Amino acid sequence: MREIIAIAIMVHEYPFSVVEDSIWMWAFQYANPNFHKITHKTARNDCLALFEMEKKTLKKLLESVSKISLTTDMWKSSHQVVEYMIITGHFIDAGWNLQKRVLCFVKVPAPKRGIDVADAIFKCLKTWGIENKVFSISVDNASYNDSCIRCLKENISLSSKLFLGGSLFHVRCCAHILNLLVQDDLSTIKDIIFNIRESVKYINHNDARLKAFCDVVEQKRLKERKLVIDCPTRWNSTFNMLSTALKFKTAFASYKEREPHYNYAPLLEEWNQVEKVCKLLEVFNLATHVISEVWKVKQILDKEIEDEDLFMREMVGPMKKKFDKYWGEFVTSFDEIMSMLREKEVVSPIKSELQDYLDEGIYVPNTNSFSALDWWRNNNMKYKILSKMAADILVIPISTVASESTFSAGGRVIDEFHSKLNEESVEALICGGDWFRQKYNVKKKSKAEKEEIQITLKF
Repeated sequence: MREIIAIAIMVHEYPFSVVEDSIWMWAFQYANPNFHKITHKTARNDCLALFEMEKKTLKKLLESVSKISLTTDMWKSSHQVVEYMIITGHFIDAGWNLQKRVLCFVKVPAPKRGIDVADAIFKCLKTWGIENKVFSISVDNASYNDSCIRCLKENISLSSKLFLGGSLFHVRCCAHILNLLVQDDLSTIKDIIFNIRESVKYINHNDARLKAFCDVVEQKRLKERKLVIDCPTRWNSTFNMLSTALKFKTAFASYKEREPHYNYAPLLEEWNQVEKVCKLLEVFNLATHVISEVWKVKQILDKEIEDEDLFMREMVGPMKKKFDKYWGEFVTSFDEIMSMLREKEVVSPIKSELQDYLDEGIYVPNTNSFSALDWWRNNNMKYKILSKMAADILVIPISTVASESTFSAGGRVIDEFHSKLNEESVEALICGGDWFRQKYNVKKKSKAEKEEIQITLKF
């Protein structure tokens, strides 16, 4: 019973003092009359003990992993005058399942320097025994990360050889880069975005306005049943609001004719601009999840820079410049891989595995739910060498989102009532919570999902 309580505390980020809540204790004693009340100190010790046990299990799992990629980022608590670093490991297990685990959540001394961050990362790798298994590390575009990565490459290269001389080692966070690009895109229609956001707010202000808008939607025979108010600081949330609002553009126009105080309806020309922007951002939205979509981002930017529409050319120009600055080198490194393989290919009567793979032709999936990992899982016996390379490359995270998502957990664990938690307890709660959520398949809503408001239209 105490083990269940400790796991619940870590998984759901409860304070240790929850065990001193009378209703909680009544529930456990009702379920098990032999259960005895425990103190918050006992709950803490139980969590630490479970954390250490699960750490040994995870360390054993990592021994069987050939390569592991990392994401890392920094987070400053608003309730403690310290900064924490999160390190998340990404790997593919024996069953070709993509796995990720929070490996460290530790303090970094001030003032923060690249070498201090590098030392903290390397210490984490040594603790887990994976310093010779690191394939790549994804970081944001902070200036200290350049010296951090340089120091890490030097240290790791002393004991192991990095693939392609480490050209794939440093991965700039795709989410941050795309955000820079998208902000250029969205700034061109910021007034239209304001009007759409205010339109949704206006309609949702009271039941009468919402009902009047629903009547218009019904008259237009639109099938959509929701509007979205975005979180303005998150571009993908704004994209979701715009793409959803597009489906109601005729309804907004008709609603304006019926509601004299509604002054936010975009013009037809403005809707056309929104449609073009959303078509472009759809590719960006996919690219935050799949590394292969980064190629599509490059392709669409190259295409739109030549568009006959001046609006599109002027909008895409700054985006393409930023993309080439941050991702030009990384995108071309995949060409280097194939060139290297072809150069080292030995000519023999029997075709090489690579040649068989290239001769097979392009696989065209029947659905949009194609998984590259599933394909390699089904063909790993046919391509024994290439499948191992694919596992190493496909596991590279293109953004630090996996690490950043832990910050919201950090904010809940180290809140104003628990600002005195020591470093040992914080790491056990953050890492242990992540491990047990993975183990028992407990999912949490992202911060963006919580901040984005969906309005259901009822008829």
